[in-house]
Amino acid sequence: MKKIVPIIMMLAALTASAQPVQLRFTAADKQGNYHAFQTVKIVDLNHGWEHTLTYPDTIITLGAGDLEGIEEVEGVEAGLAPIYPNPFKGHTESVLRLDESGLVTMRLVRMNGAVEYEKTDFMEAGDYKLGIDLSNTGMNYLQVVTPSKNYVSRMVNIQNGGSSKVETVQTASAQSRSARKDTKSFSLGDMMRFTASSTSNGAVEYSNSVIRTQLVGETITLLFTTTGVEDCTPKSFSTEQRVFIPDGPYCGVTLYATLDVTGFPQGRTIQSVDEIASVCINYEYSFMGDYDIKLICPNGQTAYLKDKSTGGGGIMTGYPYGGNNHGAFDVESNFCDPLYNMYGVGLDYCFSRNADYLLVDGNVASTNNSGEHHLGDNAYKDDVTFTFEEIGEPFYSEGYNAGTQTFQTKHPSNKETKTDYYRPDYDFGELEGCPLNGTWAVVIEDGWACDNGWFFGWSMELAPNCGK
Repeated sequence: MKKIVPIIMMLAALTASAQPVQLRFTAADKQGNYHAFQTVKIVDLNHGWEHTLTYPDTIITLGAGDLEGIEEVEGVEAGLAPIYPNPFKGHTESVLRLDESGLVTMRLVRMNGAVEYEKTDFMEAGDYKLGIDLSNTGMNYLQVVTPSKNYVSRMVNIQNGGSSKVETVQTASAQSRSARKDTKSFSLGDMMRFTASSTSNGAVEYSNSVIRTQLVGETITLLFTTTGVEDCTPKSFSTEQRVFIPDGPYCGVTLYATLDVTGFPQGRTIQSVDEIASVCINYEYSFMGDYDIKLICPNGQTAYLKDKSTGGGGIMTGYPYGGNNHGAFDVESNFCDPLYNMYGVGLDYCFSRNADYLLVDGNVASTNNSGEHHLGDNAYKDDVTFTFEEIGEPFYSEGYNAGTQTFQTKHPSNKETKTDYYRPDYDFGELEGCPLNGTWAVVIEDGWACDNGWFFGWSMELAPNCGK
């Protein structure tokens, strides 16, 4: 069963050159097992278009500028896709398209001409994922020789790996490609939304949506968590997003991240604060006193998870890129451009009023005792020594050399053990009467100048007290 399926080739103009982006999709159920799916719906939130990929053998190409357009064609032209990532640490990947069957030779060649690896196999016409491992660092070449063509790609390995080899996995046959042409507009940095669908017992089931500020290639896992059965058992919902949180006063932008909640009895509403069992946000930010975090339910009722007026000052959350030196990697003249502001490492910060969860001070989350259990309190900080990975293109050079830094950050929550949670600043009482089903949202509003952060997703568990 194939787990890695459609490939999107996004050719986007970055400054003077095109920047290829490759996306691969797979899906999982609530237990983390592979979940078969039929389609992936792609929405470009910046340009307002959508397109549906049909599993499993669709290849799609998007381009920006002079390369503008979206095209699925039968018999895609043969070729070797750019190596990604490049530079890399021991392992990288590419995609090979063959328009004819025959003997194919793959070689890994050092800069001095020494052959590190060579293998010849008969390969059917079609599309192949190439997994490339290199044992030596420095400049190397991948050479692919087909019956009628010779392809060479240059690559740079920055970390010794295992044995040098190229592994191939066929992802599509030459006969299975669909045909379609359409004109779409895409730009590097667009906000993209991906949702998969599958069919179970004649009913269509949809995955949680994944939203990306699309900058680099990646494998995207789409999570199926709902069953469509109307009952009152606790249900968890989550979304993965990688979204820049720009400075509010400079950029006038508010982060607004949604979750679609389904499967509860029609008309069921929140009756008590403990029914919002858990809200977890994964993010990093360099100055806690700058921003508010709100939870908004489907009818617009709002609760503050964190109010900047209650404190927090210069406490960091997560690992902002560069730690205490994060300001060196935020470009003052480009506060609003994610390409000038490197992303760090997000940590989970969770909120609850449910007795099954423990607050960061050890009390159960349903307690009414006073204590330093709010996110903005000046307590529960961790000393961290962390080595930041280099961030390459399309980010600008300010993010290449953060290195190892020692700094303090707010202690994160543990979703798995339901411990080290925080109590929302103004409780969840403002959400009583909210419908369970519908679109919920987390909003982060930056009200002070200079600092910024990155948001990586959020999750929520609802546990209605039906019949209790």
